[in-house]
Amino acid sequence: MSAKSKKDGDKERELFGKFKCYCDSNELEKKTSIADGTKQIELLSSQIAKLQGVTGELSTACAE
Repeated sequence: MSAKSKKDGDKERELFGKFKCYCDSNELEKKTSIADGTKQIELLSSQIAKLQGVTGELSTACAE
């Protein structure tokens, strides 16, 4: 009984170690992805604002 319990405990420790490693690497990957997405949102927002300004100027020029 004791040997089986020890074997089960070792297996549980190994599985938990693998799970912990997966969680840590997955968390880092997600944080990096979020940071990259945030930067891209900021760049695209500024590009949209610039294009809206140009569109306004062109609309004014066409109206004249």
